[in-house]
Amino acid sequence: VQIPKEDRAPETHDPLFIRWLEYKADLCAKVHRELFAYVKEISGGKAIVLHNPCFPRPGRGLTQRGFEPSRVSLDCDYIFAENSVGFIRMENGRIKGQVDAFKFGERFGYQVLDACWTHNDAGKARLPYNREEVVRFQVQSMIFGGLCGSPWTVRSIKDGHKNILEDNKVITPALKEAFDYYYKYQKLFRLPAENYVKILYVPENVLACLEHGLDYIRSVVEELVTAGIPFSFVTEEDLTQWEEKIDAKEQVLLIPRVVYASEPLLEKI
Repeated sequence: VQIPKEDRAPETHDPLFIRWLEYKADLCAKVHRELFAYVKEISGGKAIVLHNPCFPRPGRGLTQRGFEPSRVSLDCDYIFAENSVGFIRMENGRIKGQVDAFKFGERFGYQVLDACWTHNDAGKARLPYNREEVVRFQVQSMIFGGLCGSPWTVRSIKDGHKNILEDNKVITPALKEAFDYYYKYQKLFRLPAENYVKILYVPENVLACLEHGLDYIRSVVEELVTAGIPFSFVTEEDLTQWEEKIDAKEQVLLIPRVVYASEPLLEKI
């Protein structure tokens, strides 16, 4: 068939164009899988692979970059979450942060390196003002088993081989406090937590909703996080296994706005 022209609408309902987006995501995943596996092989399994699609980001980032989390290679250890709006904070009565990023990693088999910036009133990146902002950022990563990147203190000077370590009177002591606590009580972190609330993740739906596919999911996540309700992501594959579980009636399935879904998925729902 002829490759379809790009659909610039916020949502696409063209099955052929959606298949094209899936093909691109699969092709990117294939390249990543081969590259990461090669790095692991020549390092004797010692290499730690860090991938930088900066997932998740609002808007068309997923379809433009071709990265889709359910296709990620198991050879990839960490994925950046450098979401420009992801610094943990309270906004309009909701907790906003990176919980969705950590939960995607939890479901699809990689850990998250959180490296987002906080912003000023004009929307420009700034350094954290106080200890509370730093600790809040660190604690979120610790709770969900991720890594805390601190781009405010350690960053590249852009010549390809040097980094700056900046000693900030506010940030550095707060980072030390958080890391000391984690080192002392690390056995408390990443303990398994049982939850009965599941959010359905449909990759094709996110690809089809070019502008707001992830925003629909993030809105549900923010509601749950603000209410203090534990949750996890599930896929169509999980629903197949779910039907066979004795405790399936005790589970709650939340379905963010679905624009595109296959007939088999609708039957399972």
